[in-house]
Amino acid sequence: MEVEFITLGDAAERLEVAASTLRNWTDQLEQFEVHFVKRNNRNERIYYDDDLKIFEFIRDLKDEHGRRTTMKDIAAMLRDMRDRFNLRDEEDAPVPKPSNKTGDLLNADDVQRLLDNQRVRTLFSYMIGETTKQIRNDLLEEFQQQLATEREILKETLREEVRKELLDNQSIVETKLQGLQDEQQKRDKELTEQLKRRDAESLKLLRELMEQRKKEAEEQKNKGFFGRLFGG
Repeated sequence: MEVEFITLGDAAERLEVAASTLRNWTDQLEQFEVHFVKRNNRNERIYYDDDLKIFEFIRDLKDEHGRRTTMKDIAAMLRDMRDRFNLRDEEDAPVPKPSNKTGDLLNADDVQRLLDNQRVRTLFSYMIGETTKQIRNDLLEEFQQQLATEREILKETLREEVRKELLDNQSIVETKLQGLQDEQQKRDKELTEQLKRRDAESLKLLRELMEQRKKEAEEQKNKGFFGRLFGG
């Protein structure tokens, strides 16, 4: 016969999350009065297919966005998605009333005798130890998952900051390089103008010198001619 529901541990295993994580998600959904999970006669949470669909949705959001997506945000999203999920109100998941069968079977003397029994105490110690170990393992697993998520977020943040800093530095270097190129062009232009002025002045001096020498040569020539003419 097909089982209609599964326990919290089986549901956590099917969802591939820690049992403490599923318990925490369930508590918060009920705290925000968004979705309530039914309980059996032992007051243990039981999960149906509709419940698993809701928690699969939560798991996928957590896997994708990590701690940046809070249960408060997810609860608000679920309220707006009632047409997609079968959300259960509190009156549809009543807490079963405690049974008095144990009290009818065991009186105070019976309970005391059980507590005085060494085997019973050993069994209780073992159960408490195993439960504590399981809770510790679940909490450690959840902590490791959160740590891995935060590490990835930190890595991405650092990569983004490094990329931004490199772009900023590149912009600064390009600006400085452009300034140096503009300054060099300005100096080259000034140097070219100075060389042109110097060449023009040198050419002018050369022409004046050539004119002076030509004039002196003509004067010397004329002087020699008149000297020969007048016997000088």
